[in-house]
Amino acid sequence: MPRPVKVAAVGGQSYLSSILRFFVKSLANKTSDWLGYMRFLIIPLGSHPVAKYLGSVDSKYSSSFLDSGWRDLFSRSEP
Repeated sequence: MPRPVKVAAVGGQSYLSSILRFFVKSLANKTSDWLGYMRFLIIPLGSHPVAKYLGSVDSKYSSSFLDSGWRDLFSRSEP
């Protein structure tokens, strides 16, 4: 089996939802073997329900992407 492709998706709720919807539709007609070929890293900018769920089941994800430092970094307006 080839090594899985890692897909990092960074953005707000509507962007991440569009990306995930595209992959779900693309994989809907494939065999379940295809699920092993891709790994997703969801990096939220702002509040996102999928990110909140991932943070509730994975403490490393939560400390990396849902802590106040991450939120503060991306909520600032650019100089």
